[in-house]
Amino acid sequence: MYNTQNRRYLVHLLNNGFSKRAYHPVGIITEENILSVGHEVPNENLLDIRSNEVFLFEKLRSRFIQRLSFGGKKSSATKLFDESLDMLYQRYKEAQKSDPKLVPQTKSDLFLTAIHRAKPWLTTKTYKRGGKPVVIPEMLTESQSLAMAIRWLIQNSQSLTSSGGKSTSYHLANELFGCLTNQGKTITQREQIHKLAEANRAWIL
Repeated sequence: MYNTQNRRYLVHLLNNGFSKRAYHPVGIITEENILSVGHEVPNENLLDIRSNEVFLFEKLRSRFIQRLSFGGKKSSATKLFDESLDMLYQRYKEAQKSDPKLVPQTKSDLFLTAIHRAKPWLTTKTYKRGGKPVVIPEMLTESQSLAMAIRWLIQNSQSLTSSGGKSTSYHLANELFGCLTNQGKTITQREQIHKLAEANRAWIL
């Protein structure tokens, strides 16, 4: 199912709580936690960090747009994605006016942080033991975790759009902002899957 190293790490997460490993307790980026959200590389040169972030943003942007494309219409998906980032940036600027602790951020910074906070670290799978189905927690790889976060964000924004009202870009911006503040449907899904994994930890301990 998973190797010894992954099992030990999974046990550690379930016993000690995975919130400290994956998420900072402060809901949105401030001066105190800006370097602890999304990456832990204090010894690298800041210019190298920035270039790595730009590369990561472009890679995730391309992957997100590809997943967002409707019937192969990449241009429409690109426009929708860029509009949602513009709305996210405007909402963050409005939040800055009411909270002086919030530091200036670029659109790419906000997007990377939102994606990082949306990613689940664990999942569950059902197996049969003794003829009975049991739910067993499993670790997610970085690629699986990222794919699940992107799928949740897109599905949630599209489901809200289909119910009427605002555009998909508006709801996508709301979901991304909700990830920054630990709110929204995407965060709820992440918490539910983590709670289910924690509730069934007895099967691997």
